[in-house]
Amino acid sequence: MSKDPKVEAKEAEKSEEAYELPAPNDKRNPDIKTALNLPKEADPLEDEYAQNAELAKMLLKQSIKLTNFKERFVAFGRFRRLLLAPENRPVFLKFLIATIFMLVFPIASYFAAYSFFTSQNYGSQADVYAAFVALAAVQIVSLGYVIVVVFEERDLNSKKATQDKKEN
Repeated sequence: MSKDPKVEAKEAEKSEEAYELPAPNDKRNPDIKTALNLPKEADPLEDEYAQNAELAKMLLKQSIKLTNFKERFVAFGRFRRLLLAPENRPVFLKFLIATIFMLVFPIASYFAAYSFFTSQNYGSQADVYAAFVALAAVQIVSLGYVIVVVFEERDLNSKKATQDKKEN
């Protein structure tokens, strides 16, 4: 004797559910290893992930704090006072001059070199050669700034040594 077709369909569904694995994003069984009752492996990066998450939360809180206009204005005021303090003015001026040179010298050298190379009939390669000249100009400005800073440090060290000798 055959059973009722509705009863057979329900029994078939129950048997299929018993063999069906839950999806990985299933809220009841969030992980396939949990669903299969397999032992979980220790994730060596789990602690690092937690630390990075905490660091990200802390940075987010600090950035939210800095969005307050009044705090940013006060922080800029402190920075401006520090930057324009009498003992820091020479450093600021050297930095400002190097910045102006970094903006003007490579661009001017590019266009001068481009004009020169096009007049010499270098053709389509004129812009490439001009770019190399501009790159060399950037390197010259950077090297010049480093040399100025090194000599400034030497001068400060020699002045300090001279003062120490006078005091002794």
